[in-house]
Amino acid sequence: MMQLQDIISKSLVTENEIKQQLKNPFDNGYLRPRPELKIISYTIAAFFLKQRQPRVTGIYGPRFSGKTTFLWHIMTLVFKHYTSEIYFFDAENLKAIGYTLDDVASYFEAKPDSKKRLIVIDNIHVLDWSKPLENLYNSLENTFFVIAGNPLLVTQLTDNIADKLYLLSLPALHFSTYLNVKYGTELPEHKEVAQVLQQALFDSDSTQQIQQIISQIEPKIKSYFAQIVNLPKKLERYSQYHNLAAYVLLDNRDYALDGLNKAYQLALYKDAAKYADAGQIDLMQKIIYASVTSDFASLKNISEDLKIDAEELEKAFDLLVSLDLMTSVYPYLRQGNGNFEQEGPYLTFVSPNIRMAIARKLRIEGQYPQSKLYNDLILQLLKQLFADSVFYLPQNNGQLAFVVDDFVKGPVMLKLAGFDADTYGIDFRYIVELDPQRTQAVFEDKKVILPLTWFLILVGYMI
Repeated sequence: MMQLQDIISKSLVTENEIKQQLKNPFDNGYLRPRPELKIISYTIAAFFLKQRQPRVTGIYGPRFSGKTTFLWHIMTLVFKHYTSEIYFFDAENLKAIGYTLDDVASYFEAKPDSKKRLIVIDNIHVLDWSKPLENLYNSLENTFFVIAGNPLLVTQLTDNIADKLYLLSLPALHFSTYLNVKYGTELPEHKEVAQVLQQALFDSDSTQQIQQIISQIEPKIKSYFAQIVNLPKKLERYSQYHNLAAYVLLDNRDYALDGLNKAYQLALYKDAAKYADAGQIDLMQKIIYASVTSDFASLKNISEDLKIDAEELEKAFDLLVSLDLMTSVYPYLRQGNGNFEQEGPYLTFVSPNIRMAIARKLRIEGQYPQSKLYNDLILQLLKQLFADSVFYLPQNNGQLAFVVDDFVKGPVMLKLAGFDADTYGIDFRYIVELDPQRTQAVFEDKKVILPLTWFLILVGYMI
């Protein structure tokens, strides 16, 4: 077995190693950081400059969301501004050669940390880590810790370490983040533009008011998107295989989708294996396949079609939610509109890239409806902004419309362009139609036709 001291020595990060890890393999430049780095930078600065807490940051997200690359960006920041004493461990490698976090803890506990250092541990979820990390934390007062793992990381927290930990979710790339990471384009004053756009779309009383508010920011939005050549094609790529960070630099769709297919299988057969038996994993696989191939995916439909117990199916789906692979949205039943209540929650993917990867595995990606991918994007954005105030209305031919309702001002419907929506007799304030091909907004009575690309900049700005 390799000596622990040798492992620790090789874990000390060098400036050249950081540069190599962040080098763009397709040109001579370097990978651009995600905007979440700025959030982390405040916590890091507070510790290194003022010894403030918390000094443990936990990063979690689905496989291939870019966690490891994000860790290297954190190390770059710390190396440049605060300290060169940075240690990086991959917990999967530690486990493979027979060491635990307790072993690492015992080594560092014997070494006084008279000067400040950074310890980074990737894939920490594969180890028994919560108590050993607590011991390290208590022993090394001058050390800042960054840990990363899959979404089930949060289920492994003990109360003592949870009180000392700042958790940051690293989701799939927002559209503006994708454009910045891949093409270097940035929307000036993004936060202010997004807030004005959100106010226009969801707080207005009429489409005339929406038009008036949007006119304040329209030149900035148009100038931003004018920098981007063939924007509709880039939007399509983003929805198919550039929404998850791991393959954002690749333009080979088939290679990226094959890799993403492996990612979700690792999530099922490796990550979930700690919490599910073979039968539950099989049910999870069936839910995923049915959600890709069905015109309308709900637990009720899947249970009836596959003749599987609904309660067992729901438990399996809850695990998919915990893995950040899938989520759901409930039907809109306001104003006595209950004629589709029996459909229950609509099942959808947290990233449309996973949906597309499975479609490829099932050999149906060639004719797969692009609208399903765009609906995944729209729903995830709405849920991020409005959480449980987002609902759906089923439409003909497997189409969907979404509803945002805070039960104060009145509901707003959102839908993709290309079909006439059934409002079920509900008095909506207005309808927002999102068009992937459009580059300018159109304002009608009770309806706004908005470029989908404009809508997608509502999130992803620097906090």
